[in-house]
Amino acid sequence: MLRTHHQTSSRSTQSPAKKKKQHVRALETFAIMLFADAEEDEEIFSAMIIAYLAWRACQEWRKYGRFGRRGPYNQQKSKDFFDVMIYRFSEHWFRAWMWCTCSMGHNAFWKIHNMIEEDPIFISGPQNPQRPVKYQLTAFLCCIEAETAVKTASVISIAKGSVFNYIEQVLKALCNRCDQHLTWP
Repeated sequence: MLRTHHQTSSRSTQSPAKKKKQHVRALETFAIMLFADAEEDEEIFSAMIIAYLAWRACQEWRKYGRFGRRGPYNQQKSKDFFDVMIYRFSEHWFRAWMWCTCSMGHNAFWKIHNMIEEDPIFISGPQNPQRPVKYQLTAFLCCIEAETAVKTASVISIAKGSVFNYIEQVLKALCNRCDQHLTWP
């Protein structure tokens, strides 16, 4: 089928809701591929984590669809919450925070982190530095499970808009990882 100029140009100006829906679908595809390739229990568990995250992202998309207008930054910042959570929390406390993936432990967290950390989406520009991948993944996992972006932002002490940005960044990185596994004969 030939595409007209109108069809191709409208594709580049998709709404954020449509883009997020595409990311969710790609994440679901990635989970299916991981299940198909899984041979060991750890690989099956990683595939289950990605499948669960895809399901939660789908729920999140259905719940919010569009995020609406974001207000000014009005949240106190905590500079060390992420480090305390990632490095100092006991396995019990860490699993309580990362409940989204059947009580994700430190090992599963770092496995997903290592899988996406080299993605070009996390490369910062000189004027817009990003927080490290481990922080973005932590916020993503906290929000994608059970809490709204407002609650996640208030507990983690970041801006509500940053939570949405982190979710989008991590979803894109996971989708890009999915694209690396897709090949056409």
